[in-house]
Amino acid sequence: MVYKTEGDPHEDVHTKKKEAHLTACAINPVFTTVLGSFLACMVGVAVAILSDYLTRQRERQSGIVSRRREFIVFMWAWRMKMDVWYLNSGWEHHSSDFHDFIPAYKANAELIHSDFVGDEKKQFEVLMEAITSRGNRRYAYKHEEVLEAIEKLIAFVEASIHTKPRESK
Repeated sequence: MVYKTEGDPHEDVHTKKKEAHLTACAINPVFTTVLGSFLACMVGVAVAILSDYLTRQRERQSGIVSRRREFIVFMWAWRMKMDVWYLNSGWEHHSSDFHDFIPAYKANAELIHSDFVGDEKKQFEVLMEAITSRGNRRYAYKHEEVLEAIEKLIAFVEASIHTKPRESK
């Protein structure tokens, strides 16, 4: 137990130091309000930026998938059109079904070409070229090989829908 003696010369000094310390630590209420508002605004801005970033990522991924699906639909329609039999001097396929679709095929392929990166892009280009080279007008039209090349490209693009697209560098 500590007894306080009257007239302790150190008591007054300690009391004054404690009061000075408490006064220095006391924060002005206006300052705390301004600081709190500023921090709340900064957190709000950070949340808005993060939300915007995530929304853009989701829309970009969705766009890639929808473009690839549209390409697959086009390719299946083309493949079905090419498989039609015509009766001329016998039952046959027309190479015009192939050649008439080439410009539309190249245009649709360009829509998804930039969605692929790295090795996927190279493989996509090889599969694209395989289709056009098998139906070149300078050579004999190879119906079965063209259909097989189309099916390989469709399978490749379908598989790429189910994998997460990589970021381009």
